Amino acid sequence: MRYINVLLLILVISCKNEITKIKTSDKNNSIENKHKETSLIIDSSLNIKSERVNIDCESLLKKFVKSSNLQSPFLKNIETKVEGVETSTLRIQLFIKTPAGENSETTIGWLILDAENKKLFDITNDIDSPEILTFDANLWNQVVKCFFDNNNRYLIDNEKLKNENKLDWNCADKGGDMNNGYVTNCLTKSILQISYSQLKQVYFEDGKLLLNILPKKDTIYIKENIEINYKILNAKKVNINLFYGGGVTKFSLIEINGKTNIIKTMFPD
Repeated sequence: MRYINVLLLILVISCKNEITKIKTSDKNNSIENKHKETSLIIDSSLNIKSERVNIDCESLLKKFVKSSNLQSPFLKNIETKVEGVETSTLRIQLFIKTPAGENSETTIGWLILDAENKKLFDITNDIDSPEILTFDANLWNQVVKCFFDNNNRYLIDNEKLKNENKLDWNCADKGGDMNNGYVTNCLTKSILQISYSQLKQVYFEDGKLLLNILPKKDTIYIKENIEINYKILNAKKVNINLFYGGGVTKFSLIEINGKTNIIKTMFPD
């Protein structure tokens, strides 16, 4: 009988130890599971945040492209997508969304953002002879912060850029008379399209009346009761006439060897 009691006592102690181990194991598993659940929640939030950053950058890129002087009839509805990223360049696909039932996207062009040289190129028509585009410098800096880890080397000092643009022009008053007009001759160090953008933004009061983007074909429109007539002679020569109630102002832009000669002639009545 004594041996039976001892045996029963050993069995009871053994059962208690197993129960304790099971409880401890369950507790540890519970803590581990909670930790895993917490990790999943944290990871999920990081993924959402990362995705949101990417969405914001893509949205900003589209705004930046629309700020440029890109020539496209689809500019209002244009969409952008980064197709490739290198050390200091972005390859940007331009596309529009098509109606349901057709291809969801239709590519309409390609751009190269060269952060190192602070240039935006349109390579749609000719990758070997890209078209240099003008753009909003403030938006450029925001895009750089998004896609190039806030690399200060690629940022543009907007005030410095404005000063450089102003120094880029060398203007001289050539005089004149009522019959031949009064002439101002300006030489710039930029190609015609950039000089046109500067003409609109920085020089001459008449610039506010000009189109944001230099048209590729002859264009006539009226703004503030003034008729503006663009005559596109070729890719490097443009004449613009502004017909005021009290006379005519003519701009002649001629690009030679990467520089532009701008002649402003005023014909008062």
